[in-house]
Amino acid sequence: MIPEPRATAGRPAVVSLVYRYVPCYRAPFYEALRIQLAAKGVELRLIYGQPTGSDADRSDETTIRWGTRIRNRVLRVGSKEIIWQPAVSHLRGSDLIIVEQASRLILNYFLWTGRRLGFVRRIALWGHGRNFQQDSASPLAEWVKRRESVHADWWFAYNAASVEVVSSLGFPRERITDVQNAIDDTSLRASLVGVTQAHLDDFLRKHDIGGGHVGLFVGSLYSHKRLGYLFEAADIIRSRIPDFELLVVGAGPDGGVLRDFAKARPWVHALGHQDSQVRACALRASRLMLIPGAVGLAVIDSFVAECPLVTVDGNAHGPEYGYLVNGVNGISLSQDAQAPQYAEVVVGLLGDSDELDHLREGCASSAGTLTMDEMVRRFSEGIVCALALDA
Repeated sequence: MIPEPRATAGRPAVVSLVYRYVPCYRAPFYEALRIQLAAKGVELRLIYGQPTGSDADRSDETTIRWGTRIRNRVLRVGSKEIIWQPAVSHLRGSDLIIVEQASRLILNYFLWTGRRLGFVRRIALWGHGRNFQQDSASPLAEWVKRRESVHADWWFAYNAASVEVVSSLGFPRERITDVQNAIDDTSLRASLVGVTQAHLDDFLRKHDIGGGHVGLFVGSLYSHKRLGYLFEAADIIRSRIPDFELLVVGAGPDGGVLRDFAKARPWVHALGHQDSQVRACALRASRLMLIPGAVGLAVIDSFVAECPLVTVDGNAHGPEYGYLVNGVNGISLSQDAQAPQYAEVVVGLLGDSDELDHLREGCASSAGTLTMDEMVRRFSEGIVCALALDA
């Protein structure tokens, strides 16, 4: 049973959520969460800054009109960033403060001190539990995260995989909310439904896409996505299937690598960062989603669009990778699979309509449970439970 939120001194309970910046995919979640919390008598305040470093290269920042935008300050220590979020003045009167689980955020340490001194009522963490990209994880940063994590009053874990990580640190499972991280599937569905044959034809014509055997990469362009691996496999697939084409939707620090590869290959279409309508057209035009490297929320795009994902197991994936069930709603090759093996699997799928239909059915089934509405419901219930804790 979910407890009623407690008002404080005759006013609604106030929850402040601090995040580095607002990516486009997250804005609908904040809007929906604010509405649902208001119906429960809880005021949500969002304090956010701007993307820095590789995040800025993704070109996916947006604003929230009712939120408070601050100017992040960045200090570089070697190749690392330390970020100060000047949000303290905006957090006064908060009954619960939710922050990212990130060792580089200086504000978090001020809040932990305030919590010990009694100036901060409750702190909740929102995050993965650890850096899932283990090969780039800093041992010191991960040690700090582990120390920090057990002192929170509540935890909003990305999904079941993150719940296990946080619980393994000794944090009480009953104070962990599995938010089942998702994207705005409703808008994506609407965009997909809105793609008429005329729209699709215009899209294919504009980008000089044949529309035969099309594979799609969607996501940020950076090292963990294994673009070199993808490109090697794409060349092999093209040699086996003469009308194969690769669409790449996304931006990032490895954009130059993509441009160099596409320059001599007219069948590779680098579309850059795109709005929802173009992304929907790309999904409709594609038979498979090809992301051999780090998989995150793109897996939900795959499910909603019924465009099965082919990836490779490994330690670079985000927790959302756990949504993929090999052979049911997508394909995950073993970690030691090389690009020729990856290409062989893709060639096989593109030539096997029955297997593709089976995977599409699995995608549709998974999409029905991994919704933003469910994420909002879980997150809001977790907030109400956190507010009910004794201060």
